[in-house]
Amino acid sequence: MNESEKNPFKKPTSADVARLVGISQSTVSLVLNGKAEGRVSAELQQAIWEAARSLNYKPNRAAKALREGRARTLALVIPQLSNPFFAPVYQGADREARKLGYDTVLVNYDHSMSTQEALIEHLSSHDVDGYVLWDISARSTGLLSQNNVVLVESQIDGYHSIMVDIPHGVRMALQHLVGLGHTRIAHLAATVDTETFQARSRTYREFFEEQGWTYRPEWEVRAPFSLEGGKQGALALLGSSEERPTAIMCDGDFLAVGVYKAAKELGLRIPEDLSVIGIDNLELSQYIEPELTTLHIPAEQMGECAAQELIQLLEAQPTARKVVWFQTELIQRNSTAAPQQ
Repeated sequence: MNESEKNPFKKPTSADVARLVGISQSTVSLVLNGKAEGRVSAELQQAIWEAARSLNYKPNRAAKALREGRARTLALVIPQLSNPFFAPVYQGADREARKLGYDTVLVNYDHSMSTQEALIEHLSSHDVDGYVLWDISARSTGLLSQNNVVLVESQIDGYHSIMVDIPHGVRMALQHLVGLGHTRIAHLAATVDTETFQARSRTYREFFEEQGWTYRPEWEVRAPFSLEGGKQGALALLGSSEERPTAIMCDGDFLAVGVYKAAKELGLRIPEDLSVIGIDNLELSQYIEPELTTLHIPAEQMGECAAQELIQLLEAQPTARKVVWFQTELIQRNSTAAPQQ
């Protein structure tokens, strides 16, 4: 009986693995640390890994980090932790990082420039190997090396980026509404001054021009990215115009839920009196009535990809700037319909 079997609360060690296989601990260490190539036979390596699995052996990350002179920790830096969009982002990034032997810490910031810069300066003094920075400014990234940063939803010269083709998705959403017969389409925009949100507004205006429509500034209202912001923004859209919009495209599902609240207060039915379309495809979009038509953004896959790209940067020679693109998908549910005549 080995020591782990005698005491089930004792964490298995490489010495336990060595005893089980009947070899030296140094040979086990070569295999478990990935240094066995050409030094330990394939058969013996397999036997060592099988023994490690049977004992539920987990390598000591702290010791490995000390040997390598690295913390083996990534920082996922995101805005607005209250936004449920970021839960699957973190899950994807953390799962991929753990596969590759890294931990992930989650760091929240607001979109103000001073907060971003203070946060980056603070993080750079801590034991973090690399950063996934979501929707961050060029000035803030200048405080960090290009060799340990991956950007998400922003493109800056010299940095790896993970991007979503938001303009294509917004056009799909607007074309869906036009296909239903809508021409009075409003935009509930978030008061977030970053590239991904600027792209939503820019594409909305370009689409109006492409359709030969006159842009109506009163049909584009900016609101805080929150449930209450969505409600107040919708009340402004639906109450201030002589010609009420028949459809609203929202910058996020969070805002769309607020629109539902405003519509109820105004006695408007969705989708009979007002069509609503969101962006993100949050889980809650399937749990409101009627279920929300929305653009799916692959949040979890983006988190996985960001962690992969960052770890590759950390463990390999720096490569040329790379941009990975993700596409959106229109999820048609029950919140959009033809306008009433």
